[in-house]
Amino acid sequence: MPTIKNYFNGKVNLDEALKRAKGRQCAFAFGIGKSGSMLVLDYRNEYTTAKFEKELKKTDYKSKYIVGTAVIDGKIIQMKSEFKKNSIKPKDVKDYLAENKLKVTRAVIDGKGSEEDEDQKGGEKKK
Repeated sequence: MPTIKNYFNGKVNLDEALKRAKGRQCAFAFGIGKSGSMLVLDYRNEYTTAKFEKELKKTDYKSKYIVGTAVIDGKIIQMKSEFKKNSIKPKDVKDYLAENKLKVTRAVIDGKGSEEDEDQKGGEKKK
C-alpha cells in the first residue's frame, strides 16, 4: 500500500496508477519545479486533496502547482482544481504525459483543453 510520501518520491508507477484510476474520481497533484514536472494520482482514494497540497508544499514543486480531483476517460485526464498556485495550463500536463510516454495523452483542466485540443474540436488549425 503506497504511503503519501511514496507518491511524492516517485515510488508509485504513474502508468499503473493511470490504468487503475480509469473511470473513477481520485485526488491528484501536478507541479512544475526546478527539476521538471511531476504528476501524482491517488488511484486508491486514500488521501484528500488537502493532504496532497500539504505534502506538495514540502517539495521542489511548491511554487507552481495544481491540486484537485481527476477522472481518467480513455486517453483524456479531466482535472478539476481545488488548490492552485500560479498558472498551470493543460498544455503543461499534456507535455509531461508525452515526455513520459504515458498512455493518457490529453489533459483538460477545469473544462479547458490545450490549444491543440481546442483546434481539433473546431476543425481548423491556427496559423
